[in-house]
Amino acid sequence: MAQREPIPINLIGNRSNIKTLEIEEADAHMLAMAMSIAICTAMTCGGREGIGRMRYYKEQLAKLAPPGAKLFSKDTDISEIAYLSLSTSNWSAYKIKESKWSKKFRAVFVVGNRKFASRGLLESTDDFDLMISAVNQLVDMHCTQVERDDEIGNVWSL
Repeated sequence: MAQREPIPINLIGNRSNIKTLEIEEADAHMLAMAMSIAICTAMTCGGREGIGRMRYYKEQLAKLAPPGAKLFSKDTDISEIAYLSLSTSNWSAYKIKESKWSKKFRAVFVVGNRKFASRGLLESTDDFDLMISAVNQLVDMHCTQVERDDEIGNVWSL
């Protein structure tokens, strides 16, 4: 089945049909993933005409989210991290390695008393850096990163 192109919004005319919605950047990834669910629902329920438009909105929302947001285990994680940063003074990030000789690790972020992990095992520190960058971009300016040592242990224990 061929991939359909998203249908952009109509910008012709006096633009009275265009409305603006303000969202927090931290919520963009979560909302883009919610659009994925809406697209699947429309496909199974015969809403073919609106699917292209939904794809357009999903792509627009995804562009607003920092790239590291998609690497967290839940679609709501980056939004929750940003919200929790308002009520705590620091956060930390560290790696749990499978073993001393393995390159694979699980990224763990601690904000307040909550832990957030990567979607799966990561092999690249570039992905870890993307996650850290996303958190740095979205946390409250009074919430600072605290250094923490990496661990070796059960990568699936979270």
